[in-house]
Amino acid sequence: MKSKENSIYSCAADRVRELKEQNELEIMKSDVVDFVNENSNVHEIEREKLESIAVNSLVAIALAQNNCYSIVCGSGRFINIDLCNQIETLDDIIENLRGDERAKMAVIRRMIRRISDISAGMRIVDGQIDFDELEVGYG
Repeated sequence: MKSKENSIYSCAADRVRELKEQNELEIMKSDVVDFVNENSNVHEIEREKLESIAVNSLVAIALAQNNCYSIVCGSGRFINIDLCNQIETLDDIIENLRGDERAKMAVIRRMIRRISDISAGMRIVDGQIDFDELEVGYG
């Protein structure tokens, strides 16, 4: 267990890794939230900073759910793609989203492989290298 000096995200990530190392199949978000509340510096952060973190996170979700996307990650500039008629801007948004798409596709490929391995009766070894995710050839 980490000290109270942990940031919110670091504390949450540490707890999730810890639960994974304990071979927990199902991880309850509420349990991680409780852990963060007890073991991070969340209560030492000024109210204004916490409000800023919460509002920024929720606004980012609302923007994405309403077809507004960033041209450059972290820029804070979002474009309403339903109104955008600039091909170059739309291309930039596509390029920005491709990183997310690749990450999601890697997870999907990993789950499909896992389903296939389970169906074939193969034992999955923790830490098994996934050559497809590493984009390494087999020969």
